Amino acid sequence: MINEGDEIYEKLRQHFDQMPINFPATESKVEIRLLKHFFTPEEAKIVLCLGSLPEKLKTIYRRAKKSGFNIEEVEKLLDGMVKRGVIQGGKLIEAEGDQPEKGKMYCLSILAVGMHEFNMLYHDKEYYENFNQYVDETFYKNLYIKGAPQMRMIPIEQSITPEHNVSTYDNIKQIIKNIKNVAVAPCICKKANDILENPCKKTDIREICFIFSNAIDYVIDIGYARKSSKDELLNTLKKAEEIGLVIHPNNCQDPLYICLCCSCCCSVLSALKRFPNPAEYFSANFQAIVDTEKCSGCETCIDRCQMEAITIIDKFANVNHDRCIGCGLCVPTCPSDAIKLQKKEIETVPPESFEELALSWMRNRDHN
Repeated sequence: MINEGDEIYEKLRQHFDQMPINFPATESKVEIRLLKHFFTPEEAKIVLCLGSLPEKLKTIYRRAKKSGFNIEEVEKLLDGMVKRGVIQGGKLIEAEGDQPEKGKMYCLSILAVGMHEFNMLYHDKEYYENFNQYVDETFYKNLYIKGAPQMRMIPIEQSITPEHNVSTYDNIKQIIKNIKNVAVAPCICKKANDILENPCKKTDIREICFIFSNAIDYVIDIGYARKSSKDELLNTLKKAEEIGLVIHPNNCQDPLYICLCCSCCCSVLSALKRFPNPAEYFSANFQAIVDTEKCSGCETCIDRCQMEAITIIDKFANVNHDRCIGCGLCVPTCPSDAIKLQKKEIETVPPESFEELALSWMRNRDHN
């Protein structure tokens, strides 16, 4: 039952539910509380006029004027929402493509990765409690769409050798070599846990989300991120490998961002960890194998594994490939050199671009 006054937000939920990553309803209606956090009722009326693809201000105004807005009001409301990171527009859209269309353009953003992250400066304890409740009740199923996940897994550098014949998109050094600009943002998952008084059990480092796309000016302008460098990224990667954080880029051949994640904080990893077969939902080209002749059963690899994929059976480490996500964290710390990564027989090639990935979401989202 929708409460009186919440009808506009239920319409908005249904509108977002048509996005590539949908916005399902719950019995608790916690999603309505999230939408109220992001949008005022007046803004909600404007957002109902936006689509998933960028459109010019005048096109959006033709719809919005039916609700009594003039074009100046529409522009002001849209620009305010862009600044708060709850819709896409301005530099974020203008940066896409070599010859962007002139004039202001705007479109919807998905909840995550999207509004949840870019609106981070405005989140409080109540918001994070509501978001976590929404993830627990239903949205965990949307964080990883089988066959078209938002993010993928790259093995840490110390876990691969020349014999692996690693493709460019699975080679973290090659990815970094190809990027031009870098920004870094605090991990919203760790920030949420700090506010909820359940801090990360692995590290006190917080700036571990790196953005590479041409849209870094946008994420810096809205206060979500700061300018960084390849050297800072490489140094952070080295620390992350030592700490035990996985390399988690978005699922494109040239990733727009890379997060360094742990399953005690990361919404995606913790959501998938509850599945009996998380490997089925990850885009990963490697899996760990154990040489039982070398294995001493010391359990070091168990402590490093983010997915609880390794157990001791008959005094030797055993890898459950239904749970192994091929991150490689278990490899460099094995004191007897008994565990290594093996390339899967069938290689998964990530989409070339974010646009191709979004189309895959639409094709796959209702078949999970």
